[in-house]
Amino acid sequence: MQSHIDVAAEVLARIRDHAAACYPHEAIGLLGAAHGQVCAAVPLANAAAMPQRGSRVRGDAMTAALAELAARELDWIGVYHSHPDGSAQLSRNDVHRVTRSSVEMVISVGRAGPGALRAFYVTPVEQPRELIVNAGGGGPWTSR
Repeated sequence: MQSHIDVAAEVLARIRDHAAACYPHEAIGLLGAAHGQVCAAVPLANAAAMPQRGSRVRGDAMTAALAELAARELDWIGVYHSHPDGSAQLSRNDVHRVTRSSVEMVISVGRAGPGALRAFYVTPVEQPRELIVNAGGGGPWTSR
């Protein structure tokens, strides 16, 4: 089993920028990969009734984002989302909404901007497993 995930540095920057732009609401988006590296983050609009406390994506937006990944010949591997004024830890709701094995990236964000980012491999039947995030082949990424 893989213990790390390789992510292009510009993808991490895009996730951080999206989280900061959405604050105090949760940011959410899809992750696309090719050749073993996450090379795309597709931001999605948060359609939750209370977007500061959770995220929801409209079906048509999800369909369009998946089509964008397919057009770029990328595999959908998971999602990223932010936790405004919270930690980069998976919440109980994050774990319960998983319907298939995927990667979940969580970034903390506050008034001062984005903070820590963590990645987890999640399945509907097993405990989430944290992955080391390697930024552009340059080793583990941290925001501090």
